[in-house]
Amino acid sequence: MTHQSEPRATMRQVFRAYRDVQRYMQNPLDMQSIAELNSITMNEQDYERIKKDIARALEQAQAEYKKQMDALEIIWELEKGKQPPAKLLDSITWSDMAKQVIPTLQEPFTRYELEKAVLEQFPDFKNKWRKNSLGGILTRMISRKEIEVVVPGSGPKPARYKLKRQPETR
Repeated sequence: MTHQSEPRATMRQVFRAYRDVQRYMQNPLDMQSIAELNSITMNEQDYERIKKDIARALEQAQAEYKKQMDALEIIWELEKGKQPPAKLLDSITWSDMAKQVIPTLQEPFTRYELEKAVLEQFPDFKNKWRKNSLGGILTRMISRKEIEVVVPGSGPKPARYKLKRQPETR
């Protein structure tokens, strides 16, 4: 098991092995779980790589949890008619603000109309707003198929966008 180049364990194999370990811990005489545990081959490189992948996944999940909890706190403070604490507002990203505002815009909209609506809805961000951020946000939203270009921009005429509707399922 200490060969450095042969085995190439996958995350799927490791998660299956984890399930088998749990099953074995519940019933140490379960021969099937023992056989399945012995079927995975891993070297030290695999171990370190998968360990880093799991740590990275945990960090991403924790960051997403914090972001969702902050959003919940902001909504709750606004519901009570209070201004959310500044530290919570710092956790909102430009992308979050754009995603919240876009459904309220009349379609098709331009980046300038989006910028105006974001700054009206989030006045505390006026001094932090960077106009060039919006172009990147719109580009990423297009690549994720969240919005689409209705009329491409040309010279001084800005592009026009609309929210991409998800097909209804019956």
